[in-house]
Amino acid sequence: MGYVPCLAFQEWLDYMVESATFLAGDLDAKIIYLDQLGSGASICERTDHQHKSPEPHFYGERKLTQRIREAIPEDAVICSEAHPEDTRLQFQNAFYQGGILRYLTRQIQVPMNMTRFAFPDVKCFNNIHGYVLTDNNWERLKFVLFNGDAFFMPRAYDPASFFGKEATLDFRKLFRIQHEYADAFTSSDVEPLIPTLIPGTFVNQFRADEKVIWTVFNANYRTAKGKLLEIAAKPATQYVDLWNGAPITTNTAGDTTWLVVEIGPRDVACISEVPEKKSTSQLSIGAE
Repeated sequence: MGYVPCLAFQEWLDYMVESATFLAGDLDAKIIYLDQLGSGASICERTDHQHKSPEPHFYGERKLTQRIREAIPEDAVICSEAHPEDTRLQFQNAFYQGGILRYLTRQIQVPMNMTRFAFPDVKCFNNIHGYVLTDNNWERLKFVLFNGDAFFMPRAYDPASFFGKEATLDFRKLFRIQHEYADAFTSSDVEPLIPTLIPGTFVNQFRADEKVIWTVFNANYRTAKGKLLEIAAKPATQYVDLWNGAPITTNTAGDTTWLVVEIGPRDVACISEVPEKKSTSQLSIGAE
């Protein structure tokens, strides 16, 4: 949508609802993408329109999204740009945003996409605009894994111009882990920032039936070593770091088990709880 209309005009809303209805109905499109919508940041300053001036698009975007949701089949997905406010997420299924990964500063101890945890049924695709990985820099992409999010893959006719060899291996490992444990990462049973025993470490938890995944970020500029989590003991269960392809040491006393880790400075881990007989195959996910 190169031209951004005033969304206080009913005619524009009618036209866009009609268009979305045609796409999802007559063409059986399963994804309706609302480009330029999401943040409500556009403002109409016209004084000859039938609204107060200035008029933010916040209200029009929400109304438009609601109307499209009501007009298209339930199995059609609505995805917008930017990062919609919470009241709009009841009407759409996904969005992509770049704030978590594009605006990291030293004042941000741990980049958290809290919307992803508050509304786990709404999927977020992280975009790093203008950020290529020809230098093999994993520094920002590790937070896609940590948040259990999806990644907005930049299009490129020449992938080598965007991704170095090491970065490509990181991508493949990330996608393998997320696909292998898709039921946990797409579950609604998620909990951010659960208590840890090592200062400066952060853990998110994802559950699906009997399966548990913990994503870990060591925000320290030194190796984090020792007991990280205290959990209920489970017989015949092992724990593996899927990202690094290594077993996790455990200490057990009575009904309590402690997960003992060693995570490098500013690095991540992805811990899986698996039956003993499966632990060897799970280690291969992180191996290259």
